[in-house]
Amino acid sequence: MRKTVVWIGAALLLVAAWFFWTRPQPPKTQPPQEVKTWQAQAPTLQLVSPDGEIQWFLTARRIEFSEDGTMATVDKLQGQLQAQGEKIAVEAPQAIVDWQEQNIEFIGPVQVQGKELSIKAKSLKWQAKDKQLRAWGGVTVTTPTSRLEGQSLSWQQPRGKLVVEGGVRLWATAGAGR
Repeated sequence: MRKTVVWIGAALLLVAAWFFWTRPQPPKTQPPQEVKTWQAQAPTLQLVSPDGEIQWFLTARRIEFSEDGTMATVDKLQGQLQAQGEKIAVEAPQAIVDWQEQNIEFIGPVQVQGKELSIKAKSLKWQAKDKQLRAWGGVTVTTPTSRLEGQSLSWQQPRGKLVVEGGVRLWATAGAGR
């Protein structure tokens, strides 16, 4: 009799274990997946025209591209553009490039230096489709004959008017009024 009770107990234990292991399991939650990115450390990029002339070049500490290729983040940016025969230098701690909208936003402080004009601002955005340059946050525009300060800047290209707004101050420097 005792053997029978032991066998029945063992059988019940095996059946209980079988039910425990074969019961439906709750679905496992997946941790949210981060968007994959491509990174390049200490890269240099350049655009060269068909005749071999460098149109622009850019050096950065790091460039990170989104997986779908529509956005890029550039850290510690130094670049030079070639526009209408003039070299224009650009420096910013960070830039965000939107390839679809053809925009590049420099997050500052940003410094732009051309032959006859320099711009300093907290942020600056080039909208290629509209050919418009916008800057905001402590904007300073300096030319050989003047210095203009304000809170925002809008400049339609090519050769459009430059508009500075918000607490605007203007100083004439040596050579003004010639």
